[in-house]
Amino acid sequence: MKNILAINGGSSSIKFSLYEAQDVLCKKFNGSIERIGLPKSFLCVKGVEEVDNFSKDIVAGDQKQAVGILMDWIQQRMGNDELTAVGHRMVQGGPKYSGPQIVTKEILDDLYLVLLN
Repeated sequence: MKNILAINGGSSSIKFSLYEAQDVLCKKFNGSIERIGLPKSFLCVKGVEEVDNFSKDIVAGDQKQAVGILMDWIQQRMGNDELTAVGHRMVQGGPKYSGPQIVTKEILDDLYLVLLN
């Protein structure tokens, strides 16, 4: 089975959803890691089935550690299923990009120029 992971990383949280890639995307679960870099960080997951819902305390001192925890959990959860793609939400699109875009070299160059100004 092929799967797509969508993530939205912020300064103290990571929100995520995993979709099964079929003819249409089918959400398997979504969740978040909250309070990254703070005491009492936690991982919260809501699945399609009630048995998949949980929340647990974790130690996530920074984004790198939090992503490691998330990817370890996803790997355990998916077993032999394949993670086909990962997408990350970018909020700042500058004046030119106001809607969803596939990231290309041209877009990255444009965004880099926006950041410099």
